[in-house]
Amino acid sequence: MGYQKATAYETLLEFTFEVGKLVTMQDISSENAKKRGAFKERFETGNSVRSIEESFSLKIDIE
Repeated sequence: MGYQKATAYETLLEFTFEVGKLVTMQDISSENAKKRGAFKERFETGNSVRSIEESFSLKIDIE
């Protein structure tokens, strides 16, 4: 079915690695919540088939 988009999750952590070592970790849940709300609104008011196809795309899209 494809990859689940980041907007599907309430908790979202962003990790940055350099030379295989973790350098930073950020909780980006609050900014993701805004995107999740926009996606939900578009999903509920748009073309259902297209929205489902976008939801389960085989592309890894973090936006």
